[in-house]
Amino acid sequence: MTWYILPIFYVTQPSIARGIPVITQVSLTPSGSDGRSFYLNVTGFNRGETIDIQLISVSFPNLTGDIRPRQNSLSSGYVQVHRHNFTQSPLFVMPGDIVESGYSGGTETTVAKYPSVEFFSRPWKSGAGYQAVLEVSAESAGRFIIFIKTTSFPHLNENSHYPHEGLKDYQEEFVEVYSTYLT
Repeated sequence: MTWYILPIFYVTQPSIARGIPVITQVSLTPSGSDGRSFYLNVTGFNRGETIDIQLISVSFPNLTGDIRPRQNSLSSGYVQVHRHNFTQSPLFVMPGDIVESGYSGGTETTVAKYPSVEFFSRPWKSGAGYQAVLEVSAESAGRFIIFIKTTSFPHLNENSHYPHEGLKDYQEEFVEVYSTYLT
């Protein structure tokens, strides 16, 4: 038999929750006959422990117009949040806004280069999933690009964000890239 005697400091330290955020579904479907709008459906899960906060970011590098919602609404001229089941209200980020970067938890910042919508739940329980449905209208015809990522906080390591590799956005964070062609 072995006995360990630990100082009270080690025994009383709280454990740090380790989230494992993932994007499990993204779909893009036309929303009208004009060919310049589509529905975007995104679903994310936490496959780790219950965490303080997890967010899903949906960015629009092709949009240059204002996507901030109109007063008392979740819609703008270009992006409408039709529904979501996140515990917090969506946050609309516009070019020029100061945002966190590099998975730093607020210690590093940068300036937003294109608009995005940030969906988040606090807390985000283990095994829980949340979904949002947006309608996006484009300013012009051509290839339309969407960046999607999810991050859990506290951000402890590479398992605290998804995806783990690929293209990085202006925040120096990995994103999944989706696109559709608009007429």
